Amino acid sequence: RKRRREIATQERLAEAVSLVASAMRSGRSLHQAIELAATDLDPLLGSTFRRLADRTGLGDPMDESIDAWARDVGGPDARLVAGVLKLHRRTGGSLAATLANLAATLRESRGAAREPESLTAQARLSATILGLLPIGFFLFLSIVARRDLQAAYEMPAGIAAIGLGLGLLVAAIVWIRHLLRVEQ
Repeated sequence: RKRRREIATQERLAEAVSLVASAMRSGRSLHQAIELAATDLDPLLGSTFRRLADRTGLGDPMDESIDAWARDVGGPDARLVAGVLKLHRRTGGSLAATLANLAATLRESRGAAREPESLTAQARLSATILGLLPIGFFLFLSIVARRDLQAAYEMPAGIAAIGLGLGLLVAAIVWIRHLLRVEQ
């Protein structure tokens, strides 16, 4: 659940950065743009921007507040946004344009992260079907050929064959999951 929450937050981060950039282009300060994002974004990500705006509004140093926000949001994209904001505070320049470019980069990054999942979807479905097929066949046999399976349960060789089959099935599932794992 935590991983899903982090992924959902990372998905919306590009929208949030784009909103801050638009607010800054319309003449708002960074603090005002963050407050706007806090009110306009969904509660999941908006609450983190609200805490960032509150911290800076209460007098905490902006860099420390940004670091706390990045820890609160979590993930590499939030650290990247925090790094850009802190770097801009030291060097200056057009933050609105930088944030607009960063939002585009974050969108491309999310798209690239989803691509391996879509490319392996068919293989994952095949792995699921192949993993369930022997179990389904075994259940089918228990209905159709109950006497034959009963004989297998009573003989040591039959029990060993069933155990070996289940062991190989588990090994195959682990192997297929290993093959389909995509390194980030």
